[in-house]
Amino acid sequence: MKKLILINYAPPFTSIYKYTMEIASAFHGSVEIVHLRMSNRSGRWDSEIKGVLFGGISKNIFAVNLLLRKIGFRRAIKFIRERSDEETIIHYIHQNIRPLTVPDGRTVVTVHDNPETNLRFGVYSDDMGGLRERINFMIFSRSILKNYRMYSSFPNVLTNSNYVRKSLINFGFRGKISALYPPVGDHFKPLGNREELREKLGLPTNKILVLSVSSMHKRKNLDTVTKVMNDLGDDFALVRVGRSLGKDYSFRNVSPETINEIYNACDVMLIPSVEEGFGYPVAEALSVGLPVVASDIPVFEEAFGDAIITSNPFDYRKLANSIRYAVVNREELSSKALRKSREFSFETFRMKINSYYENIINGKSNPPVL
Repeated sequence: MKKLILINYAPPFTSIYKYTMEIASAFHGSVEIVHLRMSNRSGRWDSEIKGVLFGGISKNIFAVNLLLRKIGFRRAIKFIRERSDEETIIHYIHQNIRPLTVPDGRTVVTVHDNPETNLRFGVYSDDMGGLRERINFMIFSRSILKNYRMYSSFPNVLTNSNYVRKSLINFGFRGKISALYPPVGDHFKPLGNREELREKLGLPTNKILVLSVSSMHKRKNLDTVTKVMNDLGDDFALVRVGRSLGKDYSFRNVSPETINEIYNACDVMLIPSVEEGFGYPVAEALSVGLPVVASDIPVFEEAFGDAIITSNPFDYRKLANSIRYAVVNREELSSKALRKSREFSFETFRMKINSYYENIINGKSNPPVL
């Protein structure tokens, strides 16, 4: 029987953890999930997880666990070795995990981010204003740069978009690089009456609701979200999945059922990111038929095409006008969104990821773009 060992570092309620679980659910064979707790990260590892959790030397400093991985995660290394044989694929789920094993033809890494932008000061951080934050970034970026260089010679590299794939080639990756869009969970689907959903969620029924789903990273461009909402005026209200921006209705760490209800309760999604490797929230919005107004960055145009409305991420007035247009033309945009969402179905992903693994087991070449 084919075996798969997934090595994850991200805690529950993150997109990387979700990606790990989606691969585990899709794989046709035996799966072991190894979670590496690189830091406590607000205690989110307290949530129930599927798989085996191994803690590093430090409970709070990511870079320490990254640098001393073979000492801190020696139990994890032993676990992986004991459960591996000639038909086992070892898949590192993110480039932030430094390899624990010697790579061979059955080793895979998923690289989610463009190296150039990922290593640029401040782009992937919440607040880079102080000296401490700058020192942390310097240590972290050097460690991640080493990871990219180590993974550049890996035999099998998977990415979440052709945009990232091209960036890895430019960076100097020499292995077989394939691109496969991640799936949207089956719990994202159109529901019924929006007014009933709003009452259930405690959202206003007399406002046009704009949805924002993101971390607080600078690349999410949340200052623009605030400017857009000010331009839209009192007829509109902001709904946040993530940390509150101040004047909004915010939700955090919600169940799959509730997140789907939130998407369905809103009128339009706004996502003015300046950098993404894919864009999970956009694909999720399309799957419920929610119109999307987004930045005109290359990965959004590649993955979602004319199913979304794109604009300069810093032109808040144009973004606000695009939201007004989306509200008026909701029915047309919703139909287009649902058609596009088929490309991100779980069944499509299941078929493609198993074909990808099958080619690895059989020593065949995988196509550059799946």
